[in-house]
Amino acid sequence: MRLHSFAPLAGAALILASSGCSTLPKPRTPAEDPPAPTARFTTGRLLQDFAYPASAVAKAVPEAMDELGIPVVRHNRDGTAAQIEGRTPDGRSVVVTMRTQPPITRLSCRVGWFGDEPMSRALMRRVAVRLGAVPPEPVPEKLPSHPSPNPYISRTAIPDAVMAQDQIEAPYRNRPDF
Repeated sequence: MRLHSFAPLAGAALILASSGCSTLPKPRTPAEDPPAPTARFTTGRLLQDFAYPASAVAKAVPEAMDELGIPVVRHNRDGTAAQIEGRTPDGRSVVVTMRTQPPITRLSCRVGWFGDEPMSRALMRRVAVRLGAVPPEPVPEKLPSHPSPNPYISRTAIPDAVMAQDQIEAPYRNRPDF
C-alpha cells in the first residue's frame, strides 16, 4: 500500500531528473536574433532604443544636433532621465530625452509642440550614425521638415488686426454728442 502512494511522487521526480537543463533557453545563433528595435513615432514624439551605454549616447546627441544646425540651448538631468534642449533654425524647440535601462538607452525626441516626424527621424538617424549603429552617410543639406498643423491656432488664419478692423474704426455709438 505504501509503495502505491509513492509511485506518483517517484514518477514526477524521475521526469524532473531526466529533463536536465531543458527549462533553460537554448543558445541562439546570430541568425535567430530578433531584429534591432526601430524608431516609432507616436503622439508627436519619436522613440528609439540604442544598445549603447548612456555615456556614448549622451555624447552623440549634441554632436548630431550640431550637424543638423540645431544649437543646444540647455542640458537638464532629473534622476535617471536627461534632457537636451535645442532650437531649430525656424525657432521651434527640440527636446531629446534620454532614459537608461541597461543594456539599452532609450531616446525620445519631440520637435515643436505637436511633433515633426521627418525632422525627428533625421535627428535619430544622425545619432545612429554618430554611434556607429548604421553606416556613415552625408549630413542632409536641408532639414526635412513637415510640422504638424496647430489644431488650435491656424497658421493661415486672418490676423486680429484685419479681423477686428471694422470694430476698431467704428465710432463709439453711445456717446452723448450724437
